[in-house]
Amino acid sequence: MNNYDKLTMNEKRQFWIKNPLNGNILIKIDDIEFYMKCNNDDTVVKELYHSNFKGWERNEINFIKELTTKKNMNIFLILVHIPDFIHY
Repeated sequence: MNNYDKLTMNEKRQFWIKNPLNGNILIKIDDIEFYMKCNNDDTVVKELYHSNFKGWERNEINFIKELTTKKNMNIFLILVHIPDFIHY
């Protein structure tokens, strides 16, 4: 969709209903390719995919990419966000 970036959040929700995204979705950012699981329930995956990989979480992905290129080792980083309503 050419004008995806101009859609409001409500318009995007309607678009996602009409264009469900299911399965292991290939995400391509620069020279990195990886899969993210989506049952049309992951807004990050849908936003990345439909925005031609310029959508949400792009800053975080660029940050991880930068970290992995600084070290000469194979590291897989997992960043976890703990919602405010979870007490630990």
